[in-house]
Amino acid sequence: AAESDAVARTLLARALQECPAAGALWAEAIVLEPRALRKAKSVDALKHVDAHDPAVTVAVARLFWSERRVDKARAWFGRAAAADPDYGDAWAWWLRFEREQHAPDAQAVRAVEDACVRAQPRHGHYWPIVAKDPANARLATRDVLHKTAELLATTRQL
Repeated sequence: AAESDAVARTLLARALQECPAAGALWAEAIVLEPRALRKAKSVDALKHVDAHDPAVTVAVARLFWSERRVDKARAWFGRAAAADPDYGDAWAWWLRFEREQHAPDAQAVRAVEDACVRAQPRHGHYWPIVAKDPANARLATRDVLHKTAELLATTRQL
């Protein structure tokens, strides 16, 4: 795994030279960095992309989450959702975070669900995978949110 991470980081570095403002690439670069270097990579990402890029903002929130800085993580998840309410992945990551912090029926979890339903997101990397699956064709936004959050459990964690 370490060798494939090194190859991935090399390819990402090349991609970032070609597309220095690509938030999705920067977000992936943050996730792939060794723990000790993630903070510096996130600072670089925030310098190079639009301050409201949801992919980078979510990656920073996940970084704070991994460091158990709960209030900072919550603020950054909120910032990501506010910056681009249509970005479903931000809502799904935020829901996963709140579920880990609270009981599934807690007020914070319901608040994320309700805000997501009001926003009616349609985009992201993972959100469309769930939303456009024919098996999920009749699901409400709240259900797509929960299924996307479940899918995120299978992704690389910080």
